[in-house]
Amino acid sequence: MPNTTEIIYQSNESSEKKKHLNKAPSLVIITGGDPAGISAEVIRKSLVATPIPATQSIVYLYNAGIAVDGSDQELNLLKSQLGRRLVVASTQSIEQETDLVIKLAKNPNGRIYLLPIQLQPESKAKIESKASFGKPSELSGRLAFLALEKACTLIKQSGLEPNRFSLVTAPLSKEWVIRSGLYQNFSGHTGYLAEQFDSEVLMLMHGRSFSVVPLTEHVALAEVTSALQKRLSSKKFQSLLIDLCNRPVFQGKGVALCGVNPHCGEGGLIGDEESTILEPFLNKLVDQNLSITGPLSADTLFMAQQLKQYRLVLACYHDQGLIPFKALEGESGVNVTIGLPFLRTSPDHGTAFDLAGKESANAESMTQALLTAMSANRGEL
Repeated sequence: MPNTTEIIYQSNESSEKKKHLNKAPSLVIITGGDPAGISAEVIRKSLVATPIPATQSIVYLYNAGIAVDGSDQELNLLKSQLGRRLVVASTQSIEQETDLVIKLAKNPNGRIYLLPIQLQPESKAKIESKASFGKPSELSGRLAFLALEKACTLIKQSGLEPNRFSLVTAPLSKEWVIRSGLYQNFSGHTGYLAEQFDSEVLMLMHGRSFSVVPLTEHVALAEVTSALQKRLSSKKFQSLLIDLCNRPVFQGKGVALCGVNPHCGEGGLIGDEESTILEPFLNKLVDQNLSITGPLSADTLFMAQQLKQYRLVLACYHDQGLIPFKALEGESGVNVTIGLPFLRTSPDHGTAFDLAGKESANAESMTQALLTAMSANRGEL
C-alpha cells in the first residue's frame, strides 16, 4: 500500500466522543467528478492500487457511463482490473440505494460497489449528443453535480452517525456545473458541502512536509481584503482554526501566517491589511495560547530554509498558498475539508480535460485522498 500522509479529522465533539470517532469509517463514498475529465481514470487507478480491508466498503457514484463517448472502454477497464472486488449495484430507486448504503456501513465486506448515476427522463430528452472525454459541456457538468448531490442525499437519508462515512470527491468544473443550470450559485465542493451540512468549514491542503490553509478561497483578488475582514472576525472560524492548529500532526514545528501585501506592506507604504486585519487576528490566536508567527512575507516564507521551520502555513488568498503547495508537494497533496461532521477529501488537482481519455493521468493524489479517507479515524492524531 502506498504511504499515506498524516491524517486530519475535525470534530466539535467532546473528548469522550472523539475516542469513539477515532475509528476508520466503515464506508467511503466516491463521487465521479466531471466525466469529460480525468476523474474516471484516476479513480480507477487509485482503486486498483488500494487494498480495501474487510472492515470497509466503497460506494462509487459512477457517472461516466451515461452519454459519454469512450465510457464503455473505461467501464470495461474498471471491471477487468478490479475483478471480483467490484460489484455493479442493481438498485432502482433512491430508497434502494439508501438501504444499500446502510447495509454496507453496518456490515462492510471489503468490496467496491458501483452505483450508476441516472438522468431523469426529462433530462435524457434534452441530450442531443454524447459528451466526450476532453470536451466539457452542460451534460458533463450536470452529471458531476448529480453525483455530488446523490452523495449528500445518501449520507443524510441513511440516518447513520456521520463518522461511519468518509467522502472522496473527484474533480469537477464549477463553470460547467453552473452552466448545466442545476445550481446557479455553486462555488465548489467545499462551499456546497458546508451549505448542505450547515457547517463552518475551512480548506486544508495537506502534504507530507507542510500544509496550507487559505484563509479566503474562491474569491477575486479585489475582494480578498473584505473577505478576510469578515472571515477572521468570525469566532466560529477562529475556534475551528485553533482546533486544527492544535492537532498533534501540526505539533513540533511552527504555524506561519502570510502577509497580504508584498513585503508585508512595507510598514504601510504598500498596504495596511497587515496592521489593521492580520495583527489583531494574530493577537487573538496568541491570547488563546496558539504558537504562531507572522505576518511573514510569502515570497521568502516558501523558500526551503524558511519553510522547514513550519508545518502549517495560513495563506491570505487562494493562489498565495496553493501555487507553492502544488509546486513543492507535487502529486502527494490532499485537499481536506475541515469542519464537516464527516471527513471529506479530494485530490489537489483539477479536471485536466486536456489529458482525458489518454490513460496518462497521474493518480497519486487521488490515491492519497482515498487512503486518507479510509484511515482517517484510526487514532493517528
